[in-house]
Amino acid sequence: MQSLVDPSPGVAERPAQAPRHALTPAQCRLAEHLASGLTNRQIAQALGRSEKTVRNQVTALYARLGVRNRAGAAAVWVGLRIREQGGGVQIGTFGPLAE
Repeated sequence: MQSLVDPSPGVAERPAQAPRHALTPAQCRLAEHLASGLTNRQIAQALGRSEKTVRNQVTALYARLGVRNRAGAAAVWVGLRIREQGGGVQIGTFGPLAE
């Protein structure tokens, strides 16, 4: 089972200059909200942050994942979740899938 902090080498989606997918727990929560389709305003409300803070954190997340937009971040996040959970993904949960 892969961990989000130690992705498999040779991930094709990641440009060579992008850093590894070493996400903090806060970045994982943010990526989960993005993948769920929430707006920055909705994410800010859910996390108790200002919209500007979320906007800055989303931009930093794009750089960390090596993507340019929300759709790219969501796609990489879902791909990481699928790899980590051995093929199953359930958007909206922050832990392993229930058996």
